[in-house]
Amino acid sequence: MSLSHIASKVLFYALSLSIGFAPLGCHSSKGQTTESLPVLGYEAEDVARLSSPATIQKDETAQAWNAALVGPLRASVATPNAIETRLLKEDRDIWKGVLKQIEAYSLERKEAVVLSNLQIAQAVSCDPPVSAFSLRQRAQIQLTLQMRRNAFWRLGRLEMATNGVFHALQGFVSQFQTGHIKGSESAIVDPIKAIAQQINDLRKNQPNLKGDWNPGALHPRMARTAHAAPIFLQARSAFVAWQSEAARSTRYEYLAESAVPVVEALDAWIAEYDDVIVAMRHLSEGIQDMERVFSPPHAFVAYPCIGTNMRRLRILAQIYSHVLAMQWSLTKASDSAQVVLRSVKSPRYATGQNEYLADEIATFRRDIADKKEALTRAEDKLLAAWDSTSKTVWGSLSVFVDPIHHHAMPAVENAHIWQEMYKNIVAELNEIIPQIGAEPPQPVNRRGKPHAPYIDSVIDTLHAPARIDDVERSLLAISELEAHMRSIRDELLRLCKQGACSGFPEAEISDSPRQSAWVVSWRQSPSQERTLGHSLVVIKLCQLHLSRLVQRLAEIYAWFAETSNADLSWKKLKSWQRIWTLYAEPNGTYATFLRSVADLSLNIAAMGKPHKTLAQSPALVDLLRLQSEFFDITVDYARFIDAKNPPPISFDELLATWDEIDAALVKIQTMTHESMAQQEAAP
Repeated sequence: MSLSHIASKVLFYALSLSIGFAPLGCHSSKGQTTESLPVLGYEAEDVARLSSPATIQKDETAQAWNAALVGPLRASVATPNAIETRLLKEDRDIWKGVLKQIEAYSLERKEAVVLSNLQIAQAVSCDPPVSAFSLRQRAQIQLTLQMRRNAFWRLGRLEMATNGVFHALQGFVSQFQTGHIKGSESAIVDPIKAIAQQINDLRKNQPNLKGDWNPGALHPRMARTAHAAPIFLQARSAFVAWQSEAARSTRYEYLAESAVPVVEALDAWIAEYDDVIVAMRHLSEGIQDMERVFSPPHAFVAYPCIGTNMRRLRILAQIYSHVLAMQWSLTKASDSAQVVLRSVKSPRYATGQNEYLADEIATFRRDIADKKEALTRAEDKLLAAWDSTSKTVWGSLSVFVDPIHHHAMPAVENAHIWQEMYKNIVAELNEIIPQIGAEPPQPVNRRGKPHAPYIDSVIDTLHAPARIDDVERSLLAISELEAHMRSIRDELLRLCKQGACSGFPEAEISDSPRQSAWVVSWRQSPSQERTLGHSLVVIKLCQLHLSRLVQRLAEIYAWFAETSNADLSWKKLKSWQRIWTLYAEPNGTYATFLRSVADLSLNIAAMGKPHKTLAQSPALVDLLRLQSEFFDITVDYARFIDAKNPPPISFDELLATWDEIDAALVKIQTMTHESMAQQEAAP
């Protein structure tokens, strides 16, 4: 497709303007069959839409919540009794799908009802001590933020899928604007105009999207795009039925294939909508994990606002993920029921029978429409509260939301204090090293054999190839993202006309650590000489830079998804999506990297505490505790470097201390194995 005007947003209502109102029919010649053009059976129905931002009721009293949320969630959908026994086989199969969707709705409703019973406290202003957050807490915040960005990207893809439907409908309707097909205006043009009008009504009074995801608002995006699901699903059913009828027509058989691009575009839209639901589910799970890592014993006692806000955010996100799935299940059930209703009204059913069946199905669909309207009001309440809470939560975490302009500060911001902490560690280290020796014998296991010395697991963890892999993966990720964003910039600027790419974010991020002295020296060192401290500094520098790259990546994708007229047919999007998946979805490589760094921190901290079952010498316990403390201030050392502050000590001095700790641990292992060998050799 052409992206010559990539930054000019094409609104869906342009479709109705492009159709025109010129006479499209002509008189048939003598002797021509009177077979009429199949009618596109789209019937415009009232679609519940979300309120505009100016009209949203923000009352969050208990009474308001019960009226807007609890009531709709507790309402069940009654299905007609044994109606499938009166249906023909093909309609019976469709009705089974209806019942399956109602069952899915019921399961989601039960989960939502449980959550709605929880007390939802008001969001409170909070200024959390970000510098004191652990690596695990930091990693989970970044993961949750990426899942939030992924939800926005999925909504952006849904917007592009809407553009794809628009382009397909334009191509389809153009065949009926030649004035050579009798009855095309009423059979084809009018139903398509009805589709366009309904889309326009949904988007009416909703703000235009501008690619702002920091932190961004979900309500207008859901209102503009996602709530069109009933329209597109019904449109697909109508086009499939029209295509089948045209294929059976002797006169209009040649037109049947013309509907294929439209059906494919609608299928793509539905698939993207399914992905939106999955992304929302992942986001709610990420928020739950974020709340968990800030819960006791890791909670900040002096900042209860952190737990309060995260709990509120989690409850709102979880309820909404269920409500969204409930809406989709009801939409699919209603659409399938409408297909059965049309079949029941056909001559295939006896007159007396079809009246009864039609009345039952129509009543069932009205009940679904009432439930969807009530759920839409609940969505208004949920999304407004979610956006407000997100603004409070993410607004206080700007170092994660916008790391480009807010660099992570050291936990020990004063370099002199850091130096004093370092001196104390060195002094204690000098006292411990003369005391090291072989480890005591280990208790026996269930088989009556002694456990392996604890020092072995320590060395295995510290010298694991995974440490080197973490560094290499982080460097590769930086290189990959930098190349990807340059490629996006070059491709879009090539396709854009002069001035059409205004507002396109910069693709370059300065101060890449790949050429820094810390990284160069690490890469030049033999693998056996790469200490944990050196690897840790490089990993942390890469992690901080990666967070900035990922933010810029999200800005580029946001600009493209929400301000261009591109659709999903553009071939470049497939490769773009693969890159995005790696850095924004729960199981991507970026998530794996963040988790591995957090796990390393947890392992080092766990080593610093006496083992519950294995024997340890006092010297080893003290040495591992000291290593844990040194680990923390080494992370801070990397933050000094990243923030362009003068390092508290020279890098060589830092590495020398890590070398001492490592050498002491290796010496303990050697002495322990020598002692074990002597004991085994003794008679």
